[in-house]
Amino acid sequence: MLIHRPRYTGAFAAAVAVAVMLGAANLLLGDLNQDEGWYLYAAGEVAEGRFPVYSLITPWVEAQGLAAGRGFTWLLGLVAALLAASSARRLGGRAAQVMAFALIGVNVYHSYFTTVVKTYALCALFLAVAVYALVRWVDRRAAPWLVLAGAALALAAGTRISSGALL
Repeated sequence: MLIHRPRYTGAFAAAVAVAVMLGAANLLLGDLNQDEGWYLYAAGEVAEGRFPVYSLITPWVEAQGLAAGRGFTWLLGLVAALLAASSARRLGGRAAQVMAFALIGVNVYHSYFTTVVKTYALCALFLAVAVYALVRWVDRRAAPWLVLAGAALALAAGTRISSGALL
């Protein structure tokens, strides 16, 4: 008896394509959020010797302005969505992967807030890393996965205080 297994490659590729289009539209056409300038200003200050994440892209921001900040933020959000989808796949298979990515990446509201220069995408990335580490810990029961999960949750709380409840 031949068992047919559904293929989700096309659905996943379509969800990724729509997520990329939404991100591009938000990067180019999204309304200006006044916090974006403050975040990029802070990043410039950090680039001159005071640290965090956005300081890594200061030369890009100096050359490309707000679009560079949005592009970097969009990348963080996209990686978070892909990592969440990977966790879903480990827990529930390909269908769960496609559903998780589609719900995150093809959500217009979520796409906007993980494209504008704010801390939502960075926090989402830290949360996705924490969930992925916990899912891996279930498989391997190795302490480093728990350490990574705890560190990622602490970084998420340091990025957006509201996520501290997850600790």
